[in-house]
Amino acid sequence: MSTYPTDNRSDFIAWCQAHDTVFIDNAPDIGLTAPQAEAFEILTVKAADAIRVQREAAQAAMAATQTAKAAVRALRIGAGDVVRTVRAFAENAKTPLNIYNKAQIAPPADRTPTPAPERPRSLMATLDATRGALTIRWKARNSAGTSGTNYLIRRKLPGEDQFAFVGVSGAKLFDDGMIPEGVPQVEYTVQAVRGKRAGAVSAILTVRMGAVKRAAVIAVGAALAAQVLPAEKKLKPAGGFAR
Repeated sequence: MSTYPTDNRSDFIAWCQAHDTVFIDNAPDIGLTAPQAEAFEILTVKAADAIRVQREAAQAAMAATQTAKAAVRALRIGAGDVVRTVRAFAENAKTPLNIYNKAQIAPPADRTPTPAPERPRSLMATLDATRGALTIRWKARNSAGTSGTNYLIRRKLPGEDQFAFVGVSGAKLFDDGMIPEGVPQVEYTVQAVRGKRAGAVSAILTVRMGAVKRAAVIAVGAALAAQVLPAEKKLKPAGGFAR
């Protein structure tokens, strides 16, 4: 066991402070000279004072660190406000680059254009025989980081030469409740748009209506007879091509 604490600094200082007067009062009796005992007392006082100064400095440093962090946060907010103001002023000027050069701020980099929306695929139809409405569904993947994709639905009835716009959907389905009575078949296409960018038009989905307005989906141009299938059954096209 050590004569004095060696692991904990505070315990060591406390031991020294408890023994400095003992060494001075009993120096001749314990083999110490008076100068030795006095020197030990001086060392003890200096060490205790140094530790006190260190603790005060550590507390001051902690407070200064927090103050510095708060000041930098405030400066970041201020810098952002100033830069945004300069950018707004530059973008409304006739020569934005001159403004950026005077402010010594780099002009905003050109944004990388996002890819065009994917072509809708796997179109299918579900018939609600009670109200004679068709719900068209499809699949489409949207690129990572994109949003705001909408889908344009176009329809062609028998006797019509072109597909006509019938609605837009933000989801991957569309409910068409405006099919004329007695129509033998209906054709649909779906196209995705995002902002000013439009994707490819889907393959044509052909829905052939039965006598009781039940529907069958067939490939465009396929030499297939009309089928009559149960209502509320999802039907996939057997194929098709883009129009």
